[in-house]
Amino acid sequence: MKKALLTLLTVVLLAAAASAQKLYTASVVDTRDYEYTLSDLYFQYENDTTQFFRCIQGRSKFGLHFSRIDSIAFLDSLDHKMPGFRESSVTFLNGKTSKIHIYQFYTLTGDNSDIGTRVEIPVSDIKSMIFRQGGTYKLCGLCGITYHDLDSYLCPFDGEELTIIKTDETDTSVPVEYP
Repeated sequence: MKKALLTLLTVVLLAAAASAQKLYTASVVDTRDYEYTLSDLYFQYENDTTQFFRCIQGRSKFGLHFSRIDSIAFLDSLDHKMPGFRESSVTFLNGKTSKIHIYQFYTLTGDNSDIGTRVEIPVSDIKSMIFRQGGTYKLCGLCGITYHDLDSYLCPFDGEELTIIKTDETDTSVPVEYP
C-alpha cells in the first residue's frame, strides 16, 4: 500500500513539475536549409533537460534562457578558439544583439505539428532560430502537441478538441550561472 501511494505521489509531482515548465516555440532552420516549426522546446544532453543555452562571452559562463531570446544566427560550425562552442549572433527581446559562443553538444527537441512527431536536432546542425514569445496557440489535451494555426479545431493525429492557450508574459530575469 505504501509503495503504491509513493508511486502515485511521484507521478503527481513529476506531472506538476512538467506543467510548471513553460512551453516555447521556434522556427528552426538547419544547415541543409530545412525549416521546422517546433513547439514544447527543450535541450537534451545525457540526462540533462534544460530550456537555456550554455554560453560563454569573454570570460563569463552563463545560461541564456529561451525566454530572453528573439532570434539566433549561428555564424559557423565550430569555433576553433573555444572547442565545443559555436559562435553566434543573438538578438534579445529588447532588440540588442550580441556575439555569444553557444555550447554545441546539446540536442534540441520539440514537437513538429506538421508531421505529428517529436524531432531532435543537434545544435551543431542548427543554422538559425526565431523564437515565438507569448501569444496565442492551441493545445491538444491528449497528445500535448501545440498548434499556431488558430483555425484548427481538432488535432489531426488523435481527433481531440484543441484548447486555446494565451500567454503574454516574458521572463526577463538574469541568466542562470552554470558550473
